[in-house]
Amino acid sequence: MRTSIIALLLFIGFTVNSQTTTGKELLDKAISYHDPNNTWSSFEGTLNVTMETPKSSNRDSEIQINLPEEYFYVKAKHDTITTEYTINKQECLIRLNGLS
Repeated sequence: MRTSIIALLLFIGFTVNSQTTTGKELLDKAISYHDPNNTWSSFEGTLNVTMETPKSSNRDSEIQINLPEEYFYVKAKHDTITTEYTINKQECLIRLNGLS
């Protein structure tokens, strides 16, 4: 689950010198910076992200995170292509246009 959150943090623009920082250190630094009250371990929420790219249509994503349940889900739509990624504890499911 921690590696999924690392990917999410990188996706939303958090940058660090990867030559001197391990993945775990990156995650720990990001969490302590963005979560000064130490509530990250109980985070449950949904984010909706629209990625705008010049000369291309938007990609709309819905991201669901439930850390107490060890659940992560992202559904992205770009033109006629829909991708879904679900991590539920140790289980990982990937779908393309509704098919596994």
